[in-house]
Amino acid sequence: MIKRLVQVVAAFITGLVVVVFGVGGGIILIPVLLFTGIKTKKTVGTSLAVITFVTLSGTLQHFHMKTFIASQDNLYLLGAGVLGAIAGSIFLSASKSKVITYLIITYFYIMGTVMILNSLFINAEFIYDLPHGAFWGAGAFTGFVSSSLGIGGGAVLTPIMMYMFDISTKEAIGIIMPFMFILLSAATLINMKNKLIDYTSFLFMAPAAVAGTLAAYIYYNSISNLHIQIGIGILLLVNAISITARYISKNP
Repeated sequence: MIKRLVQVVAAFITGLVVVVFGVGGGIILIPVLLFTGIKTKKTVGTSLAVITFVTLSGTLQHFHMKTFIASQDNLYLLGAGVLGAIAGSIFLSASKSKVITYLIITYFYIMGTVMILNSLFINAEFIYDLPHGAFWGAGAFTGFVSSSLGIGGGAVLTPIMMYMFDISTKEAIGIIMPFMFILLSAATLINMKNKLIDYTSFLFMAPAAVAGTLAAYIYYNSISNLHIQIGIGILLLVNAISITARYISKNP
């Protein structure tokens, strides 16, 4: 019973964090599922299934809050992300991703630090006059990274949209919700087919995760863009540390 309670609490926090910051679902759920005795492959599949429901609820919340704008560019971004995810799946099955893992870890450390320091001290603007093709390319790149390395798309796409395309923090997160939902839905369907979901844990966790998204909706408008940026930066650094520790433990 304690195991289920831990899972429920973790799922609620995940729903809250994903909707507010657009990143961080897997980094919470995967350690908790492993801690509560779920096997590694089913941990990944169950985590993705729960986050799929979180992003669906989060998408609906952001539609209601009008932070997601269904523009042509945003729809193309989603399509590019799906294409990138397909390419990432092919790459994953065909090669070892050690070098890219190094690059992603470095990216998390640098971008997490930049977001925290920029929010608190620097107040610099990393904005360029880039063509629309670059915006869609960011979606394809994010889909590729998410699919090939199992890294949450929001951790990559949120800073890109904020600093390179002059999109506000809350609007960026609103765009990311449906983006993540589409990618995670595809992954979850594959995991269902491969029997990589612990359905008992999922049935306990999914309602709690959705409740977390509703709690996020209540408080979201009172949270400033500054605090969201700092929160994203912290989560990126935590993600980087987690990936580094996991890599070191597997490669002593």
